[in-house]
Parts: sequence; C-alpha cells; structure tokens
Amino acid sequence: MAKLKIGIQQAGNIVFGRVLEQDENLRCGGTLYESNCLNIRSQCYPALCNGYEPCSGELFVRGNERSKDDDWFAFAYWSEEDARIAIGNIKLGVAAINRNVKADRPDCFGLEIVE
Repeated sequence: MAKLKIGIQQAGNIVFGRVLEQDENLRCGGTLYESNCLNIRSQCYPALCNGYEPCSGELFVRGNERSKDDDWFAFAYWSEEDARIAIGNIKLGVAAINRNVKADRPDCFGLEIVE
C-alpha cells in the first residue's frame, strides 16, 4: 500500500484534489517532502498554496484537524502551464514519499486523476 495517495485534477489554471489515502505515521509529521519546487507537509488539514519563492508551492496533507481529512484543496495558478508544472511537482513529491512502493503503473505513484 502507498503511504500517500492524492486524487488530483486540472481545470484550466486551477488544480484541485483531495487526499485519498494517507498512512497514519505521516500525520502531523511536519515536512514529508522538500524540494526547490514543492514542499509536502502534514500540519493541520489538506490545502494547496503558492510558496514564497517563484515556481514553488506547498501541499498540506492530513494533519491534526481530523474533521477536515476529506476536504478538497484547490489553487488557481497564473497559467495552465503553471498548473501542469505544479501537478508534475506533486507527482514527484508523492512518488518520493512512496519510494519504497514498486511503480510500474502511473497510478502506483499515488497520484490519480479524479472526476
């Protein structure tokens, strides 16, 4: 089983989704993944936002506010291309967290397209 599974979709310049599955050992673990382009953190509740640096972002997954575990997150990027890049960065981050899971299919990275 993947440690983290995110359902995600893009509509124009908007990226939205929700946490589908998350290992309880990740809950409230602070920074789970860190790169120049994206940080994935577990603090309060699921959220997606821009980072402080250009081309950076923050994805917050399930944290200490359990009542918001199934909440959707969304963020409007400057362009559709920026949104596509953000999804790619999220995919890399989730794959890194799940790195001990064999990934021979795209959905094994823990990222799914939700409708």
